Amino acid sequence: MSGVGGGGGGGGVGSGGSLGGGERCGGARPWGGQRDPRERPFCCPLCPHRARRKDSLLRHLRMHTGERPYQCHACPYAAIQKSDLDRHLRARHAPPSLLVAPLSFPPPQPYLPPHSPPLPHTPRR
Repeated sequence: MSGVGGGGGGGGVGSGGSLGGGERCGGARPWGGQRDPRERPFCCPLCPHRARRKDSLLRHLRMHTGERPYQCHACPYAAIQKSDLDRHLRARHAPPSLLVAPLSFPPPQPYLPPHSPPLPHTPRR
């Protein structure tokens, strides 16, 4: 398994391949200060997607390139993000002892009598 930058060699997203990736598409900020948190300055060169962070754009570009650097050790599954591989491993290859058992409730009981006898009824005045 390799890290976020992609596998070794090749023309992947993080290795300076044919897809530039990570270019700012907004230009200089007219006010010159900190960026607006809602700003999405990184543009995908292949679709209208815009990202707030360069690493988010690089992860998005993997959808276009087909790069899946996170390979399952037990089957042919590969994922774009490590969290997807982790979910796959828990769902498909986790030992039974690690799986969470569904909640089990005792079978329904017939009506249970009260724990103490009822108090005698006395009329109010």
